[in-house]
Amino acid sequence: MGQLTIELFYHWQKFKTFILTPDVQFIINPAQNPTSNFITVFGLRGRIFI
Repeated sequence: MGQLTIELFYHWQKFKTFILTPDVQFIINPAQNPTSNFITVFGLRGRIFI
């Protein structure tokens, strides 16, 4: 079985000019890490509109 990635995210807009998007990725059978069956990656993205 090849690599499978599942991503969950939430788009949160507190102000009209700022968006925050936290996310979590679940990677099953990662292609670049053959010794691990499962990896979890957390991320946070921010956008500012001027």
